[in-house]
Amino acid sequence: QGTVKADNAAATSEFGEPSSASQVAGKSVWWHYRPDADGLLALSTEASSIDAVLGLYLGSCVTNLPLVASSDNADAGVASGRIRQAVRALETYRILVDGRLGRSGMFNLSFSFTPMSVFRLSVSNTAGGSVAPRSGPYVRNERVMIVAAPESNYQFDSWDGPIISRENPLTIVMTNDAALFAKFRPYP
Repeated sequence: QGTVKADNAAATSEFGEPSSASQVAGKSVWWHYRPDADGLLALSTEASSIDAVLGLYLGSCVTNLPLVASSDNADAGVASGRIRQAVRALETYRILVDGRLGRSGMFNLSFSFTPMSVFRLSVSNTAGGSVAPRSGPYVRNERVMIVAAPESNYQFDSWDGPIISRENPLTIVMTNDAALFAKFRPYP
């Protein structure tokens, strides 16, 4: 737990660096984090002098970093980013802070980690639609709302897996690993 103060005025982006929160990388500063246990990582850029974009990635090569979570609350009128994300033990996470729209200045990166059980939610679907959020880790007792979005000329049919339901969206509470399968069917 703590806060890091930094200035991104002299920062640049690296070749192949990913964009975070739909913002083009420009003046990014990076950290890495490798937890010893499963748990909840909380990040915030609150009390920064710039509107900061926050990103959390998994991996070690800057040109191949899958996005885990991002935050740019500018649309909500808030100049700080916040991420609360379940993380796995001994995985290397990369934390990005960048100025929104290429801005530079002082920012604060506050962080905390709470060890707790983490479960994996796997979601998949038939042709004819998509599911959000994507598969990933969630902490014990976290409520997850899963939405099945049909493509045109299709309709949502049902969920299959440990929970069989026609509810959409479907909210589940993570108490163990779960795999859900969304079924879509063409309109008659």
